[in-house]
Amino acid sequence: MKREKNGFTLIELLVVIAIIAILIGLLLPAVQKVREAANKTTCMNNLKQMALAAANLETSTGFYPVNSTGTLGATASPFSAGYVIEFLPYIEQDNLFNLYDRNANWNAPSNEAVRMTKVKTFVCPSTVRPGEAFEYTTVNGSSQPRALVYGAPIDYANTSAISAGLSTRLSLGLSGESLRGVISSGAPTPAAGITDGLSNTILFAECAGRPYLYQRRRLIASPLPNGTPPTPKTWSTSNPYPFITGGTWASSLKGMGIDGTTFDGISGDSSSAFGVSWGDCAINCTTDNEVYSFHSGGANVAMADGSVRFLRESTSIYLLAALVTRAGGEVNPE
Repeated sequence: MKREKNGFTLIELLVVIAIIAILIGLLLPAVQKVREAANKTTCMNNLKQMALAAANLETSTGFYPVNSTGTLGATASPFSAGYVIEFLPYIEQDNLFNLYDRNANWNAPSNEAVRMTKVKTFVCPSTVRPGEAFEYTTVNGSSQPRALVYGAPIDYANTSAISAGLSTRLSLGLSGESLRGVISSGAPTPAAGITDGLSNTILFAECAGRPYLYQRRRLIASPLPNGTPPTPKTWSTSNPYPFITGGTWASSLKGMGIDGTTFDGISGDSSSAFGVSWGDCAINCTTDNEVYSFHSGGANVAMADGSVRFLRESTSIYLLAALVTRAGGEVNPE
């Protein structure tokens, strides 16, 4: 009498494994797509919270904040600080706000614990950052020497202005104050000063991944502190390494002036040693003080009315420039 077989034959087992592998292959992209959708939603909510914080601050004080106060290396009031500190009470970070030493610069030892504290509202979960966040910056307000100041990251920046060069290239006819965004340098802006309309003016945009320089999803690496930096460097000719300012939330180095860049992500200034002219790419070409995210197809921006939009990579530099200025008088072309 024959025995009945128990279990699978080798061929049957291989078939089952192959079917499982195919199913995993089919499901994995769907899982990744769902995860990215969730990350994008979180990112949009972060920007909304920042826009609401700015609006509440304007209601409380009568003005939106300026890029920063004081100067690097200040030894007396006003000390160097960025506007993000003022947002903390409006995003349920009162304890962190109370720990901040307002009688010292943001990079002082007494503020180390605060600036090293990661705040979820300031971080997009889609961002790829190859290391810690820091500022590679001057410590006394001069162009040299520079030093590393570590701090928790931020993936969002205020769009402080468009450059005069961009205005000229696009024949916008803007200069001086008309180049500025809402949170900028100079005098603080009241809501009534946003004459282009709150729903037509960007407050914050993604500039994710800083202080590291990315060009079209490609990380431009550099040795530190000794070694030859790769080309191209960033716009800052006094910085020998391709590190972007504004990558830590507590830093006073705030504000992103929009210039546009070439579609390969190489940024420069035709009047500088780089010999590279600005281009027409508006979204996701470089982290070098331009709108940049790790989302597929575009980047999130928060408007002055508190709404959040997803600007596609196909967005024209003209439209972005029109959305950045608070009182440029441009007609929205799209």
